[in-house]
Amino acid sequence: MANTSKLRVTELDFDDIKSNLKTFLQSQSEFTDYDFEGSALSVLLDLLAYNTHYNSVYANLVANEMFLDSASKRASVVSLAKHFGYTPTSRVSPRANINLQVVVTGSPTTLTLPKYTTFTTTLDGTDYTFYNLSSLTKTPISANTFLFDSIEIVEGTPLSYRYTVSNNQRSFVIPNVNVDITTLYVEVQNSATDATKHTYVKATDMVSVTSTDKVFFVEETRDGLFQLVFGDDTIGKQLVNGNIITITYLSSNGITTNNCNSFNLGTTAGFTVNSYTITLNTKATGGKERESIESIRFNAPKFFNTQNRAVTSEDYKNIIVREYGQIDAISVWGGDVNDPPIYGKVFICAKPKNGLSLSDSDRYFIRQILKNKNVVGITPEFIDPEYLYMTVEADTYFDPGQTSTSSSTLQSNIISTIINYRDSDLDNFDSIFRKSKLSRLIDYTNKAILNNNIRTKLYKILPINTELEVDYVINFVNSITKIYSSSFRLVGDSVDYYMEDNGQGTMIRYHYNNNIKVIDDLEFGSINYKTGVLTIPQVQFSLLTDTCKIYAEQEIPDVNSVRNQILTILESDIAVNVSIDTRKSLIR
Repeated sequence: MANTSKLRVTELDFDDIKSNLKTFLQSQSEFTDYDFEGSALSVLLDLLAYNTHYNSVYANLVANEMFLDSASKRASVVSLAKHFGYTPTSRVSPRANINLQVVVTGSPTTLTLPKYTTFTTTLDGTDYTFYNLSSLTKTPISANTFLFDSIEIVEGTPLSYRYTVSNNQRSFVIPNVNVDITTLYVEVQNSATDATKHTYVKATDMVSVTSTDKVFFVEETRDGLFQLVFGDDTIGKQLVNGNIITITYLSSNGITTNNCNSFNLGTTAGFTVNSYTITLNTKATGGKERESIESIRFNAPKFFNTQNRAVTSEDYKNIIVREYGQIDAISVWGGDVNDPPIYGKVFICAKPKNGLSLSDSDRYFIRQILKNKNVVGITPEFIDPEYLYMTVEADTYFDPGQTSTSSSTLQSNIISTIINYRDSDLDNFDSIFRKSKLSRLIDYTNKAILNNNIRTKLYKILPINTELEVDYVINFVNSITKIYSSSFRLVGDSVDYYMEDNGQGTMIRYHYNNNIKVIDDLEFGSINYKTGVLTIPQVQFSLLTDTCKIYAEQEIPDVNSVRNQILTILESDIAVNVSIDTRKSLIR
């Protein structure tokens, strides 16, 4: 009888499987005297071990693809995301805003700019085309001159597909991987003999869709393409056989055409143009690639948690980032934790991918996104980011015998290390600068670097109001030990003044006369060293003041930012000194 205690199934390595099979057979009385290495049984054992190993690997891969955290194939991740009701975002075209003034022949009473009028541009030697997605009609501003203001133009190539419904078909694949889903326009014609058309719109909230609503849903297929899914007369109106579906959209170049800022009117305007002028309001921004696997893995569970509703601050973040591609960093907090508390509001501070703060059009678009998602009685309020700048001076010592890299190249590499650290750990809300981590990264830049010494300080650019006497409050958030400024001027005075603390919480104002320091005001402001808040009451700066920087030396090396503050390091604020280490070890 077989000794089942010899049967082991936990090892999955080929050699271990073969060894277990051999041990099992040796325990059988029928094979007691067999030579398992020199006989044909060795080949059979190899075959059995190979088959077992193959099946175990396959089973492991299949098991991994069943869970969102471990799946590696895009089709698996997309399929699992459907369980959360989440649809990955497509490639998105950048959008620009322009004014178009045209002079035409004759004196028409109105002029229409047709949908899909072309606007051409060139970026890095390549030509691209933008289009307006809706027609505009204007009256003249003079006899034959018309102004189309605030035209939103979108990059891409217009494409159109037609499908005829048969066999009660409900889903239709868009055969283009570069489709921008946000530009979809869907029309359904009753039949080839009935030209009546109906416009269908993309459903965003299944709960509010009725059986008669003309809507469609968007899903990503296993092939990475998007498909439209129409209703079943329970959720959305069902199509009938013979319906003709026309799908129009833009095929996008994604991030490639971000920052386009010079446009020409194409040849499809629909009217004769004697002359035209295009004025740029905002350059092309917001283009992005289709959502990555890691992004889907991260966003799908959070989308399920929010149920497409904005209740908590994290809900606001997830919804805005998902539906508005121009956001680079975002911070959201409730009025209850604001300083001071303001109940009934939620504060949104976002840094766009291009620029320092959101434009009016950005804010309008985000408000429209949140309009039917946030809690009734809660009003979104936008706050501009505050930038907390840091200067970095690094003295670095290296052994030239361990590298062939020149000191100038080594200096450039260290600057790149600091910039990479900024990009990965800073330049965002709620970020923390850790001196020890940056010092370690500098040492790792080159094996010849022996040690480094980093000195940092903070500064903020004073938001100067030259029209009124106002109070200034500058918050460094972190505890500081010393504070001082660059030069500035006051109204009615041409003297270059400076300010600094006196070591006891009071700011003084002074100037130099023949290199002699002259005190002008012993109580120019106050500083709370513990909180890092500087207050300058009732002062009016002169128009002659260019930029006033307020510098602060922090109490501890590590620096953090809160709420609407972004901690960053400008490349111009980095100074790296590279020296050969000439010190000798002491012989004891």
